[in-house]
Amino acid sequence: MLKAAGFPFPRAFTEFHGSFLFSSEAVHKAELKMDEKGTEGAAGSGAQTLPMETPQNVKLNRPFMLMVYEKLTPSMIFLAKIVNPSDK
Repeated sequence: MLKAAGFPFPRAFTEFHGSFLFSSEAVHKAELKMDEKGTEGAAGSGAQTLPMETPQNVKLNRPFMLMVYEKLTPSMIFLAKIVNPSDK
């Protein structure tokens, strides 16, 4: 599953063949910038810029979920949980 998602599987790990592997947590860091020009997301694997529709002013002062998706397919591109919007 990880290989299909673009995660490399080092050759040294081949000794685990036949073993049951389990991970309880995965951590990924990404940045998302939204302004009048559009939405830009960057992560360890690269960056992508997406055009934005008519800008709207929104005040975010409590925890929220954020999803960026592509309408044509529709495909989720970015999903985030913001716990403290005042943190930078």
